Formats: sequence, C-alpha cells, structure tokens
Amino acid sequence: MTLSSAHAQGRTDDLITTTIGQHLDAVAARDPSHPALIMPHQNIRWTYGEFVAEVDKLAMGLLALGIEPGDRVAITEDVVTRGTSPMEAAEVVREFGATPVMIMPVVDRGGTCGDL
Repeated sequence: MTLSSAHAQGRTDDLITTTIGQHLDAVAARDPSHPALIMPHQNIRWTYGEFVAEVDKLAMGLLALGIEPGDRVAITEDVVTRGTSPMEAAEVVREFGATPVMIMPVVDRGGTCGDL
C-alpha cells in the first residue's frame, strides 16, 4: 500500500499554531503567577513569569556563545549541578530554534560511567 497524503482525524481547532517559545510567552503573559515548573528534588517551584525570566537570562548566555538556529546543543548533568533545570535549559535552546540534545549519564553493570 502506498500512502499519497497524510491525514488527521479528530478536532483540529485546538491545535497550537505557534512555536513552543511563543506559546510559553503567551501563557506567561496571560497568567504569570500560575505554577509552571515544580521540581522538588532541585527545590524549584516557579511560576510562568519566573520560568520565562529564567529562560530569558540563560538565552542571553547562549546568544553570547554564538548559538544559532539549526545548531544542536548538548544538555548534560552539569546543567543540574549548576542549578539549572533540564526543562529550563531545553526551552532556552528551543527559543533559539536550535535542537536540545539530552545527554544522560549511564552506569554499566561493571560500574563504569559513560554518556548515553
């Protein structure tokens, strides 16, 4: 069987037609005090307004590093040890039109640590 076109079933009126960053900004503008990111293990409980402010701060750093649309940016466990949430880092990368690449540490059966 050869498919000649894609199709969707169901309602399409609820589809978001903006980028993730644009949608985040719109939600934050509409209700900045609503909880957006809760990560108890990192003692993070940010509202949408706080989350967008943190994303904007990190974005300025990436801009200074020369990150451009289309780039791939690795996000490692170092992000967490430096006090940044992986969700925050990924959103910053997406804001630039770049692709976040999550690099997670793995430990094999022999106890050797590497990256996945």
